Amino acid sequence: MHSYLALKAVHVFGVILVVIGVAGIAADAASGRPKAENPASRLLSMLHGFGLLIVLLAGFAMLAQVMRTPSMPSPAWATTKLVIWALFAVGAMVPRRWPRTARWVLVVGLPLLGAAAVVVAILKPY
Repeated sequence: MHSYLALKAVHVFGVILVVIGVAGIAADAASGRPKAENPASRLLSMLHGFGLLIVLLAGFAMLAQVMRTPSMPSPAWATTKLVIWALFAVGAMVPRRWPRTARWVLVVGLPLLGAAAVVVAILKPY
């Protein structure tokens, strides 16, 4: 059980990195500056990518531990979590390609995706 809690802490750390990366990229895109003019652009992209990797690896490790318990509900919720993970991955690309959507990603997309991820992780509705 201790390793599950450690994995959960690592997973949450990865989520924080992803959100920082997407929020920074979206805020920069909303400012209207080109990517090349932002000295932190590379750092934000690295935080986003590294966070995605941590979330994926820790998430699968936690899923493997959870699947060992006999009372575990159907793992179909894990598919939903993977879709949410993919949307967070795309979340950094959208503001750069379409700067007009950056504010929507920042104000609407990130909070809704985060809330959906939390609901699915805690409730495991299916």
